[in-house]
Amino acid sequence: MRLLVGNALIAMYGKCGSVEDAAKVFEIMPEKNLVSWNSTICGFSENGLDHESYSLLGKILEGEEALVPDVAMLVTVLPLCAGNREVNIGMMIHSLVVKLGLNQELMVNNALTITFMI
Repeated sequence: MRLLVGNALIAMYGKCGSVEDAAKVFEIMPEKNLVSWNSTICGFSENGLDHESYSLLGKILEGEEALVPDVAMLVTVLPLCAGNREVNIGMMIHSLVVKLGLNQELMVNNALTITFMI
């Protein structure tokens, strides 16, 4: 139940622009799942904190959590790469997409197309 409430709070704070509060909830949560990470990354990206979004994705990829990024996470971060002209990060995410076998997902392919049209 705590996990569900924490995830809902993160999403709500992010949508309301209270990213600091979302980050506080994320930090104090004793247990996190992919929804927690996705909600926080999405809140950061929706509020212009692109580098924080990249940083959280990096923490997952570095193995700090026993999680594997999913389609939702990748399609949130890829447009940031396009908007910030972060081609190298986009290329790393593309490699991850292939490694995870997500290269057949329509949403991922659309996000990749947008990212590399810059």
